[in-house]
Order: sequence, then C-alpha cells, then structure tokens
Amino acid sequence: MSYSNDCSNTSVMPNDGLDENSILDFYTKSNIFYIDKHSMVQPELNRVIAKLTNPKNFSYTTNITKIIRVLRDKEIVGNQQNLMQLAIDNISEDTVDVDYIKIGIKLSKSDQDKLLSKRSDLFGIQNIKTNPRKERLNISKVKIGDINYGFKSDGKSCFFTHKFLMCVDNDIYRYIHVYIADPAHPKNKGRKLAYNCVIEFIPTRVSNQQVSFMLYQFYSLLGPRCIDS
Repeated sequence: MSYSNDCSNTSVMPNDGLDENSILDFYTKSNIFYIDKHSMVQPELNRVIAKLTNPKNFSYTTNITKIIRVLRDKEIVGNQQNLMQLAIDNISEDTVDVDYIKIGIKLSKSDQDKLLSKRSDLFGIQNIKTNPRKERLNISKVKIGDINYGFKSDGKSCFFTHKFLMCVDNDIYRYIHVYIADPAHPKNKGRKLAYNCVIEFIPTRVSNQQVSFMLYQFYSLLGPRCIDS
C-alpha cells in the first residue's frame, strides 16, 4: 500500500569536494505521489495509512486488526487504486525513481567461454582492448556475494559462479556488477535456465553515458549478436 507525502526521499552522494550549497543539487525527489502533483490526493486518508507505520524505524505495524480495518475501508482503498492508476498512466523517467536495475541475459556457450577465457590477449571480460578505455575502465573479479541465497535446483534460476566489478573513472561509487553462471557447474549442468548472466547497477550512481561506456565491453568482446534470447 502506498500513500502520498509532502516530502522527498533523498540520497546524498559521497563527499567529493562539494560544499553545502552544491550538495543540494544531488538530492533526488521521489515524487510519483508528491502531494502537490495530484488534486485527488486526500491528506486525511494518508494520515490513516501513515498510522500503520512506525516513523522511528520505518516499519509496518504487526497489528493485523488495524491493517484489516484499513483494507476494508472502501474510501481509502478506492482512493489508493485511483492514485496508483493515475501514476501508472503518467509514468515516465521524470516521474518515477528506479532504485535498482537488474538485466538477465542468456549467453551462448561460446560467448561464456570468451567472457571467462584466460587468454587475456584475445578474450576475457577483463581484457580491455584500447588504451583510452584502459585509462577509464577497471574490471576486477570479486567474491560472489549473496546472489545465490535461496537457490533451488528445481527452479529456473541459475547458480552463479563468477562475479565481476566494472568501475568507471577510478570511482568505486560508479560501478556495474556482472554475474556469470558456469553451465558445467554441478548445480547448473543439465538444467534449462532462463538466463545465465546478470548485469545489475544502481541508476542514480551512473549516467547513461557511463553505463553505455562500461557495457560496450561486452560488444567489444562478443560483437553485436552475442545474446541468444
């Protein structure tokens, strides 16, 4: 359940020489339900919904009776439905915040071999071919992390075996994670997988140009027809 508010969610970039005035330029408003944007917003209904949360720790109430009482209120539910529909009808990159992007890719066996190749003179995701790109792009192999948490062998999710960190302009804050699943791994072998490579990043940390620059690494190694589906 969502309710509109008259304040903004903010995220602050790390201290990189910005003064107190210029740091305000990096505040990002989450205004999909901004109270000044929609005439149909009813603050009195918002307050009823807001009482279901604890403002100290931003957690929802565990009192089922209170939750059911709100869900049974036709006026509140109807208003919420109208707000959601209005937001969906008018959605654009200017009106909604995308906090996280995860792209699943199905690579061929040949493409995976190229990305994971040890022959750095020819292939390998860490092989950066031109000096200008080497000056700006850094790719390192890192620990796999918790992406395999909850893995089930009877599902379509793959078991990832490799993780790479792509970083632009020597700024660890501006990065892309790349996960690859080795098809020969016992937990992947013989299974039909929806995808075997995942690219993920936080869009507020990297510009479109930086994302394009980093993802060109795939094009330079695999060419324009590297993805099966």
